[in-house]
Amino acid sequence: MTLANNDPPQRRSFWTIERRDAAAGYIFIAPQLIGICIFVLIPLGLVFWYSLHEWNVLASTFRFVGAENYQTLLNDKSLPQVLLASAIFSVGLVILNMTLALLLAVAVSVDVAALAAASAVLLGAYNRWLKGLPLVGNVAVAAVIAAAPLLGALAVEAVPPAVVAAVTLTFGIALAREMTKDVEDTVGDAAAGARTLPVVWGEGRAAWAAVVVIGATVAGLPLAVALGVERSFLAYVVGAALCLLAAAWVLAVGTVARGSVLRRSATRARQWLKAGMVAGVIALLATALG
Repeated sequence: MTLANNDPPQRRSFWTIERRDAAAGYIFIAPQLIGICIFVLIPLGLVFWYSLHEWNVLASTFRFVGAENYQTLLNDKSLPQVLLASAIFSVGLVILNMTLALLLAVAVSVDVAALAAASAVLLGAYNRWLKGLPLVGNVAVAAVIAAAPLLGALAVEAVPPAVVAAVTLTFGIALAREMTKDVEDTVGDAAAGARTLPVVWGEGRAAWAAVVVIGATVAGLPLAVALGVERSFLAYVVGAALCLLAAAWVLAVGTVARGSVLRRSATRARQWLKAGMVAGVIALLATALG
C-alpha cells in the first residue's frame, strides 16, 4: 500500500541566488546607465524633438513643422559635400584619438603597454582555444584578472610589496572562483562538449581541487608580510580569510552529496569567494592607509 504524500509543495524563494547576482550586476552598471541616459539618450531625444519644430530664438517662436526640416535638408544641393566633410572629420578624429591614446600609453610605461597587450592576447586565446580546456582556461582568466592591480602600479612607479600581495591574492581567489564556476556549470559544459575540469575529472574531484586552491591562498596570506607588507595587514585580512574558508567548507560539504547539491554548493561558494575578494581589497587599502 502506498501512502499519498500530503506535504504541501515547497515554494521557491523569490530572492534566489540568480536574482541576487542579477541585482548586483544592475547595481554595478547603474552609474554608467544613468550617465548614458542623462548625457546621451535624453539629449538625442531632445534633438529629434527640436528637429520637428521651427524655433526662432529671437522672435521667441516655437512652431511644430513635422518633417519639413528633413525635406529642406534632403533638397539642399550642398548635402553631399556636408556629409563627406562630416565623414572625413569623424574618421580622422577617431584615428587621431586612438593614435594619441596609444602613444601616450606607451610613453607612460612600456611595461604597461606590454602587459596590456599580453592580457588582450591571452583573452583572445581563451575565447578561441582555452575556454574548453581543463584548468588551462581557468588559469588564463585568473591571470588576466590578477594583472589589473599590476597595471596601475607599473604606470606610476616600481611595483610595491602591497601590489605583489594584491596580485597573488587576486590570482588565487579568481582561480578558485573560475574552478567553482565550472563545477556549477558541469551539465551545460558537458552538453556543449567543453572539456572543463569537472567534465574530465568529475565534479567531486574538481570541487576538491578548488578547495586546495582556496586553502593555498589562505595559507599564503602571511607571506605578504615576508614580501614587505606591514604586519597590520594580518589583522585586516582576517575577514577575507574567513570568507575563503567558508567557501572551502561549503564546497567540501557539497562533495558528500554530489550532483545538483554540489552544484548549488558551488554557487554559494562563489558568493563567499566574491566576498573574500572584496574583503581582501579592503584589507590592503586599510594597510596602505594605516
